Amino acid sequence: MAFIKDVGHGDLSNYVTGYGMLTNGQYFHKADIPDAQGSDLIATADSLMPRVESFSGDTYQIATMIDGTVGPVRNTGDSPHWDMVARTADSLFFYKTDGTAWISTLSGGNYANVGPLPGVSSGWTLIEGAL
Repeated sequence: MAFIKDVGHGDLSNYVTGYGMLTNGQYFHKADIPDAQGSDLIATADSLMPRVESFSGDTYQIATMIDGTVGPVRNTGDSPHWDMVARTADSLFFYKTDGTAWISTLSGGNYANVGPLPGVSSGWTLIEGAL
């Protein structure tokens, strides 16, 4: 389990990313992730993707996240801004409210583009996946 907390003051945001394990209804904090940058998190069954959101474009990082341990964080680059990102155990669904959609995989700390998903309708306000 990973989380982001804004520890900034006033209008100055400063996000801290931490992680731990949630087992049998109890959370055990492990540590903060010093190299992670982001105001949003996307997680699959074994990977973590911090995201810095911007209307001009989003910046992403990836790392493995297995058994309460986070592997090295590495930059994956930038993309146009997506309004929503939903996930399953090993895949990501990027969506813009105009109906533009893209599918990728995120597994074992590895990210790969699959491609656009045509025929998705516009106007969705909540999209969720499940592990």
